Amino acid sequence: MSHPSSPPELSSGADKPRVPAFLISHGKGKREVNIFCYLDKVQDHRFRQILLYYILIESNDKSGVNGSLPTAKRPVEISQWTSRARPATLPEYMKGGRTFSDFVDSIITWWGSIQPPWRSFECETMVREVRGDWGALYAPRINGLLNVVVLVYWWVRILEEDEPEDGSLRLG
Repeated sequence: MSHPSSPPELSSGADKPRVPAFLISHGKGKREVNIFCYLDKVQDHRFRQILLYYILIESNDKSGVNGSLPTAKRPVEISQWTSRARPATLPEYMKGGRTFSDFVDSIITWWGSIQPPWRSFECETMVREVRGDWGALYAPRINGLLNVVVLVYWWVRILEEDEPEDGSLRLG
């Protein structure tokens, strides 16, 4: 199995013209995301790599498709985030007595539910062998994979900043 090479480092200045407009904030109240704000706020090098790959994928996508991932079982925090013009703040994941573990479980449940039919996905085990098409996850643009990336971003930031006591999945 070959691993992709490291993505190029992106600076907030020189590389912005290549980045799609929906990933660069154009002002308060807009529905874009300042992806560089997310990049600058996280220390975890693994997430930074994920974010750089995501930026690279979106920057090179010429399909014109505005993808959308299924919303069934999607964490409520994504709906709240989109209804508030996608702010660069952490979600209020503890509303209604929820815990950090509940929040993480909702992410894993949704991720498992949107996998291609050929891919068995459970928290403890998953099929790593590619046995089919990944088309079910092809969802570029603002309502697609960006939602997954933002959920992972929140997960990492909460672990880095809040260090929740009930956080079973830690950075390490």
